[in-house]
Amino acid sequence: MAKDNGGSIDNEKIYRPPSDTYVMEVCSSIINVWEDFLRIMNRNACRNGKITLLPDGVIKDYYHLNRYGLKSIVYQVEKRKVYYHCFHNGMDITECKAIGLYTFWLNQIKPFFLNEKGSDGNTYFDVDFIETVNSKFAYYFMCTMLANLAEQINMPFKVVDNKSHLYKEFAYSLQFRAISQESLMIMTELIAGVLIEGYSGMHLEKSLN
Repeated sequence: MAKDNGGSIDNEKIYRPPSDTYVMEVCSSIINVWEDFLRIMNRNACRNGKITLLPDGVIKDYYHLNRYGLKSIVYQVEKRKVYYHCFHNGMDITECKAIGLYTFWLNQIKPFFLNEKGSDGNTYFDVDFIETVNSKFAYYFMCTMLANLAEQINMPFKVVDNKSHLYKEFAYSLQFRAISQESLMIMTELIAGVLIEGYSGMHLEKSLN
C-alpha cells in the first residue's frame, strides 16, 4: 500500500489532506485485495455445486463499488494519523494500528456491494455471504496486510483460514459488536503479535511528513 504523500500537518498544526495520487494508489491497492478475496470466496463456494465459478480476467462487472466511500476511508485514516501524532506527544502510528484503522473504516463504510446473480443469470455468491461481505472482507484485508508486513520485516506469518476460532470470533465482532477505531487499532496489534512470530510493534508508519 502507498506510504508517501499521505496526510500531514504544517508548522501551524493545520491539517493538509493527502494528494489525489496517494488516495488513488491506496484505493487501487484495496480493490486488488478485494478482487483476490472475491475469487477465493467464490472458489470455496463452488465446492457445493450451486455456485458458478467466476471467469478468468477482469471481474469488476461482478460487483459494485462506492468510490466516494472508498476514498473517504483513506481520508479518515489519514486524519486519524495526524490526530494521533498531535495528541500523543508526536508519536507516529505503527503499521498495525494503520491496518486496524483501515479494517475499522472498511467495516463501517461498507464500500462494496454484490448481487445474488450476475448479469448472465448465474449465481456467483450465496445470500449469507453477500449480506456480510464487507465485514468478512475487512477481516481478510487485515490478515492480508499483516502478511505483507511480515514479509517486509522478514518474519514468519501464521496463515488463518475462515474456519478458525479467531476468524469466526473476529468476523462476528465486526458484524455485531460496537468496536471503536481505537479498540480495533489495539486489537490489530495484539493479533499481529499472534500471527507474526517475533513482532514487537515497533515498526513505524512513515506517512506523516
